[in-house]
Amino acid sequence: MAKPTATQLHEILREHLPYELDMLQFTFERLLWNDIVQDDLRNALIESFCIHARSLIDFFNNKQGVWASEFVDSTYVSFRGGKVKRTLIAKLNTQIAHVTLERTADPHKKIGAVERQELFDKIRLALAEFEQHLKPEFKGMWKYQFPPVVLLVPPQPPMPTNAIWSTTSGGLCTAINRRRRRVLPGSAFRTRSLSIL
Repeated sequence: MAKPTATQLHEILREHLPYELDMLQFTFERLLWNDIVQDDLRNALIESFCIHARSLIDFFNNKQGVWASEFVDSTYVSFRGGKVKRTLIAKLNTQIAHVTLERTADPHKKIGAVERQELFDKIRLALAEFEQHLKPEFKGMWKYQFPPVVLLVPPQPPMPTNAIWSTTSGGLCTAINRRRRRVLPGSAFRTRSLSIL
């Protein structure tokens, strides 16, 4: 691979890396809503989450495409807080990205909520490590912040079982605006922030 130009590296930091992170977060959040009744839609969201997770893991591990090492100092170590398990990377490679004999029909062997949570947490930690080791010339242009994970909740009358839900302004709206999507005025949803880390 040819060495990327400064313009290309700036574009990665301003546009492409934030896109990968936004899509990872969006698909992770949407799968938490637990209201998806169409298997096709659920599968599409799982596949999208996994593709973005795989892309980010490769980036942080300096595997394919542009490498994290282009942006960080020599003390950077990818996934210092703990590597993504090889078995989980194998699942990403064999069940999602390629048609292989290792694909399975057994739902217990597929990438499920527990594996998605693990991937999400590891990538958030890898991003924090990446940010701490950015070279000085890149620190000023890196503006990304992972918004809090937010769930949309259809409006309901207050009841003992749902009274803990609270309306917030931030989280999701920030994430949606960053993705160039809009929340329509009068939208009948409230948001709830979750602490993941």
